[in-house]
Amino acid sequence: MRLSGWTTRPESGLYEWMVVYFTGVQAIRFTAWRYCTPDQIHAYDRLQEVNASEWIRATPDLPGGIKHFRIFFDEVGCYELLAAGFAAERKGRDETR
Repeated sequence: MRLSGWTTRPESGLYEWMVVYFTGVQAIRFTAWRYCTPDQIHAYDRLQEVNASEWIRATPDLPGGIKHFRIFFDEVGCYELLAAGFAAERKGRDETR
């Protein structure tokens, strides 16, 4: 599974196109921005691992090593995944954005 979008680098203020590849995806869920909880919004512009995940506890028969990841995109919403891991890649920047 792949998610991609613009992100701002705090040290430079420049926008960069980021791609995040998830491995071992077991489940995905999406919540539109207007229905997100404060915990989901806290994942704004960052990939966050959810510790002590209720979703993992409530999902039977998951393989070992599965983690709960979440990311919130401005004016879109929160994507959450149960996956084994991820890799992030910078694809370029836009100094005019």
